Amino acid sequence: GRARDHLLRHDRQQAQGLITHYEIMGLRRGGSKFPMLVAATRIPGFSEEPTTIGFVQDNTQRRQIEDKLRQLSRAVEQSPASIVITDTEGSIEYVNPRFTQTTGYSVEEVLGQNMRILKTDKTPQGTHSTLWATLTAGKEWQGEFVNRKKNGELYYESAIISPITDDRGVTTHYLAVKEDI
Repeated sequence: GRARDHLLRHDRQQAQGLITHYEIMGLRRGGSKFPMLVAATRIPGFSEEPTTIGFVQDNTQRRQIEDKLRQLSRAVEQSPASIVITDTEGSIEYVNPRFTQTTGYSVEEVLGQNMRILKTDKTPQGTHSTLWATLTAGKEWQGEFVNRKKNGELYYESAIISPITDDRGVTTHYLAVKEDI
């Protein structure tokens, strides 16, 4: 059924000279199944008969990576701690559901905003300057804030903030894991 539908779509696309790809379950010599990526395209004018070129690839490793990413994504989304990812200037790029529950802000209200939207003058003086000095030195910072929810209510928060680096060791983002205490 599913493979036949892919093949029919494949035939229509090939008639137009388009590359098509789909995944089906393959069968190894020993009888075990594996996800197989199939890609093909029609080569017009190669011969009088319709000519197709294609390849088949074992998609097991890619599928395992995708499964691992889905698992990590669910862990972050379902975390009992607030998780925030910012750029290097402190502008919010991601918040998980716990953050929105704790602060009362929706995702749409905070994306692109600076973390200062939560800031109060109740956090001990020097906390933020120490935080930024630690992060810009490429180190992890741990401490507490007195922050303000959307409704104006104050709350105490314990936080661990870490630099996220690329393959060259350059900081690209910051990750904050925070708990309402």
